[in-house]
Amino acid sequence: MNIQKIDPAESSILELEKVLQGIGKEVVNKKKNALKANDDALNMLKTTKKLQRNWV
Repeated sequence: MNIQKIDPAESSILELEKVLQGIGKEVVNKKKNALKANDDALNMLKTTKKLQRNWV
């Protein structure tokens, strides 16, 4: 049976890597949500302009 010893510095680096991956995923999700909100706002603006043209 081979017992693997983990260096404390190595384990802290692995933990930090997991945290950074989590932050990266969160940033990607926030960016997607922001782009979707921006796209929704742009579509509403285009619709409003079309409606204004139809009223004139």
